[in-house]
Amino acid sequence: MAAPLATPLSLSQASRNMGAVLILSLVGVMFGGSVLTWRIVNVPAYLASPLHQDLWRAGHAHAALFLLLTLVLLPWIDAARGSEGLRWALRILISSASITFPLAFFLGAPRPATASPEPALGLLIPGAILLVTGLTILVWALLRGAPPSLGQGEAE
Repeated sequence: MAAPLATPLSLSQASRNMGAVLILSLVGVMFGGSVLTWRIVNVPAYLASPLHQDLWRAGHAHAALFLLLTLVLLPWIDAARGSEGLRWALRILISSASITFPLAFFLGAPRPATASPEPALGLLIPGAILLVTGLTILVWALLRGAPPSLGQGEAE
């Protein structure tokens, strides 16, 4: 007997639009990763700076991580109780980490000659605050007004 076909994920139009932008952004991160690989192979100054290598590698890794996190959370954002404005705020707060974290890493060592981290690395703090705020509000919106029996096993 054939397995039943999977039903498509039910997302709001806003989440589908945001998802499309995030997926295209992943293409950009992949392109950036290939440029990074090219630099490792072809730019001797890049290899001479471990700080530059580490921060740029971290920038690409965090960009991909937070883009994927936002994609995974889009259905949960749609399921959150609250207004559409709240859901848009959650989409923006959570996805902002995919911009602020990589930006901090890239600007933390913008040139291979950078010997110590630049002050732009401080962008990690507001990025983390935005992300934690978005995740906390999302949890609150998911749990708010939930039926008391939800998540509780039946007494036996």
